[in-house]
Amino acid sequence: MSTRLGMDAKLYRNTGSYGAPTWVEIQNVKDVTLNLEKGEADVTTRANQGWRATVGTLKDASIDFQMVWDTDDAGFTAVQQAFFGNTPLEFAVMD
Repeated sequence: MSTRLGMDAKLYRNTGSYGAPTWVEIQNVKDVTLNLEKGEADVTTRANQGWRATVGTLKDASIDFQMVWDTDDAGFTAVQQAFFGNTPLEFAVMD
């Protein structure tokens, strides 16, 4: 297993369509973090003989990153316009 540092993570945005994605690296980012979480439900019964039992439920993911304010940068402009225009963007986080 190889080890990767968070500072080596790269953020890509889809400039194509969902069916035919074109992944373009956004180079104007730093501190890219992919957060993955899973909820859990208690399924303890008397058959567990006093041991708590849980199962995974809904998953949640978020991406945290910082960008330098650069209106000449296409990646920054796309993120800015999507934010203020309430339009979706597709991202991929890769190491």
